[in-house]
Amino acid sequence: MGQLSSSGKSWGLPALLFLTCWGILALGFHHFLTSRRAVLIWDFAPLWSGARALFLEGRSPYDQEVTLRTMQESYGRPARSGEDPRAFSYPLYALYLVAPLVWMPRSWAQAFWMASLLEVFLSGSLVVWRVWHRPSQGWQAGLFLVGLLFLYPVTWALLLGQMSVWAFAFVAFTIWALQREKDLWAGGYLALSTMKPHLVALFVPVVLIWSAKQRRWDVWRAFGFMLFVLVVSGWVLLPRWPWDFLQALQRYAQHRPFVPPLWMMWEALLPAGVSPAYLVSLMALSLGWLVWVGRMKDPRAWPPVAAFTLVLTFLVAPRAHLADQVLLVYPLWGVFWKPEKPNSLFRGLFQGSFLGLLAGYWMVHGRWLTDIALPSLTKEMFQHRVLSPLLPGLLLGTWLYLFLRWRGAHPVR
Repeated sequence: MGQLSSSGKSWGLPALLFLTCWGILALGFHHFLTSRRAVLIWDFAPLWSGARALFLEGRSPYDQEVTLRTMQESYGRPARSGEDPRAFSYPLYALYLVAPLVWMPRSWAQAFWMASLLEVFLSGSLVVWRVWHRPSQGWQAGLFLVGLLFLYPVTWALLLGQMSVWAFAFVAFTIWALQREKDLWAGGYLALSTMKPHLVALFVPVVLIWSAKQRRWDVWRAFGFMLFVLVVSGWVLLPRWPWDFLQALQRYAQHRPFVPPLWMMWEALLPAGVSPAYLVSLMALSLGWLVWVGRMKDPRAWPPVAAFTLVLTFLVAPRAHLADQVLLVYPLWGVFWKPEKPNSLFRGLFQGSFLGLLAGYWMVHGRWLTDIALPSLTKEMFQHRVLSPLLPGLLLGTWLYLFLRWRGAHPVR
């Protein structure tokens, strides 16, 4: 008696290490960044204002008065035409991640949020490393991880305080848990990933179809239970939140028309009929991939299936910002996984392309986007159209090649 179980020991030490690092990082961010100047972590501000309104004042985070308060904090005035409206536009339960910070001053809340995002990103990346069969040299993974921190979408997501970093971690842990047959955990993480729903709109049905094909119904049970808890607890706090959330999404789409690469393609080919062409191709690609996934039986296919699903998502899903592409760290890392018969020429070409992309992002940002004399919205849309197709496009060709190689080595039985 009085001794920790083996399970408690296995969880206790990582949890203690996580909390210790979280505190140290928060102290560092506060000392060197958030307390020394009027710093505003841009995408954290609507979350923090919304959480304070909900948990401290009992008000809806979607209300216009709350949005005006965030505008005042961001601009010192109401937002003008073409500026970010600073509105909260997430599911209500996304605020549960911010709830522990609402009693802090803004400088400390921002510091702890930045610390949590960095830790969550590193944790998700380490899980991804384990999914893809760790390389023989541990320093290779460490070097690649440092490189990822300077990848433009990752850096941008961390500096903005983006919720997409949490979505990446939940997706990574879902993939890992499903591979390790920890199905209850997989279902729970999958439900939590819906805090940014458009980024997992294809990933969620793929996981559910895959687990059903494997007759692993605990994934469904855990997913349904966790999602029920998240949605119903939100109803208890704010009964009208689903309707308010849909309205917030509609307003966000009007102010920030981030179109996917698939839309851009049809816009160039059929400018007069872009909407129907996009919708038809979106349905065909999504349904085709879901049917393909439903036909796969070999459980070893799961890591590449998940990777290609995320790549396809960022080619077709609307409203995906460049900083949302932090989720593509999983398929990006997977390219460095060694297939049965490694092709050194192919691997060298990809690594060279990745290094070129790593530098190219910052060259475009530094040489064009920083100095270009355009309104902020125009510049943001230009950035999105120029930069957002690059990483999904590179990964599409790469993963089509790798997936076809894998299918050739492991045909459907």
